[in-house]
This record gives sequence, C-alpha cells and structure tokens, in this order.
Amino acid sequence: MTRDPAGVRWSVDPNAGSLDAQTSRDGQTIHFTAPNTAGVFTVKATGISDSTQSSSIVIGVTDLPGVYTHHNDLGRTGVNDREYALTTSNVNTDSFGKLFSCFLDGAIYTQPLWVAHLKIDGHPHNVIFVGTAHDSLYAFDADAAPCSQLWKANLIDTAHGEAGGERPVPGNVVGRGDGDLLPEVGITGTPVIDPARAVLYVVSKSVNYAGTSFYHRLHAIDLATGAEKAGSPITIAATYPGIGEHGSQVAFNPRQEHQRAALALVNGVIYIAWGSHEDRSPFYGWIMGYTYNGATFSQSYVLNTGPNTREAGVWMSGAAPSADSN
Repeated sequence: MTRDPAGVRWSVDPNAGSLDAQTSRDGQTIHFTAPNTAGVFTVKATGISDSTQSSSIVIGVTDLPGVYTHHNDLGRTGVNDREYALTTSNVNTDSFGKLFSCFLDGAIYTQPLWVAHLKIDGHPHNVIFVGTAHDSLYAFDADAAPCSQLWKANLIDTAHGEAGGERPVPGNVVGRGDGDLLPEVGITGTPVIDPARAVLYVVSKSVNYAGTSFYHRLHAIDLATGAEKAGSPITIAATYPGIGEHGSQVAFNPRQEHQRAALALVNGVIYIAWGSHEDRSPFYGWIMGYTYNGATFSQSYVLNTGPNTREAGVWMSGAAPSADSN
C-alpha cells in the first residue's frame, strides 16, 4: 500500500489475539499477541484517510507443544496435524528454504526433536535437540539466525558417567571392521523426550582408550541444562535364557550390539532396541525396557529375539518401535 499521511488502522481477522494499538503512523511498531487457540489469522493495515489502501499478512498459530519422539507419535505416522503456517502455496523456492545452519562435532543419524516454549536461563525458547556420533547432545534455538547454541553436553565426560578415559567407538572397531559407520559410533538411535518430567532419554556408546571395555549407557538429560538427572546414567547390561553361546544364558555384548532404532516411551517405559554392526556374529536382537522414577533407573523388561540361534537383530532402519492405544 502507498503511504497514508494520516496513518493506518489495524485489525485481525478472525477477531482473535490482540494488538497493542489500533492505529499507527510512520515508524511506529505494532505488536500482535497471538490468541490462545490455534489457527490462521490475518493481520491487516488499512489507510485511515484512504480505506481503499490496505496490506495484510497471514500468520499461522500452532498449539503443537513439541516433537518428542521419532516420527511425531507412537504410531510413527510422521503427521503434524497442527501445522498452520506452511501451506502448499507458500512452500516454494521463493519463500521457503534454509534459514540457518549450525556446527556440530560429529555425524547425525538421529532425528532432531523439538520442544516449544522451554525456559532456559529464565527465558522461553523453542528448542531443537540433536545427538551426534561423537556422543554429544546439542540444544539450539529454533528461531535464531544465525545459529544460537543454548547448551552442549558430551555424554562421555566425567559429568555424564564415563569410567575414566573414554571415546566414541572407532568405526573400524565394530563389526568386521568395514566401517558401517565412519569415523565413529556414539549416539545413533533417536532420543525420546518425556515432557512431563522435562527429560530427554538417549543411549550413548563408547570405549575406553585401551579398546578393551565397551559401554552402552542410558541417560536422563535435563532439557534446560544438558545435565544428568539424579540416578543417571545407567550402564546397560542383560542376560537371557538361550544356547546361542553354547551355554544356558546369552549376555548383552556392548561391542557387537548396534543401538540404531529410535527410543520409544510408552506408558512410562523407555524401550531400547539393538541390531548388529555389519551382521558380524555373534549378535542378537535385544529389546529392553527401563523405567525412571526421577531418582533411579530400573530395568523392567528384557527380550532377546534369537537367543538360541543368534542374529534376529532389531534394526528398524533407525525408526522407533510403534505402539497402539493399549
């Protein structure tokens, strides 16, 4: 619209949310406060002396609280039915594209997760969480450009449970040494977030520098700080009845097992699944369930899918196990 010397009159259609002023003149900033209900709203400026002159912008307001798990929900549908800003008309090469990029210290095999209005250092942020093969977790501001890192946590330092000198597992040490993941193996399975506790659960993989001891640990990470919660982490271990090792029990082998599948949080239980590195035997398909009460982890369930025959890995191509409403 052309400049109106008398200023402009502001309105919102439908009549929802609020504007801190109904009219404005040149240079005056007007703030729109979004409504509490989700939807699409049009903010319009109309010339005061010439009402035929107007301009408007469409704003999408969502009530989506976050993307807490792989593919959005326990059905793994990938659906976001609370999307109001992006449409088939505005997602195009002219108006849609990369906003910013962030530096990370390793390869990313995990799906980034997102939490809305998370308070960090006293200020609310929309936050993206990403895990890397270098065993690091990052929290980034989803709306800041250039990239704004809110915190970083390395899960194999002393503050996160390492046992005295560890590193991510070199890619040529697991499997047959072909390097299915290069240059290293750390966090591979997508984490899962418990919004009620403001906790992110994630599994790390590491080895001591001598190459003699391998670890898988389940961590409960504070969303706001990256610190371990009380009683976290726990070193993962299990046995299961079976003759795959020519005895009466098979034991979880942290070197051979590949924690590729995304984690699932179902009815308070964190489910973790493992397959192989390069199908190098001996390996098994393991599924374990852990509960966290805010102070300690406890192992609730253990399943080995091929205890008498080996193999039968649960790989999922990185997806999470699904769950129905029961």
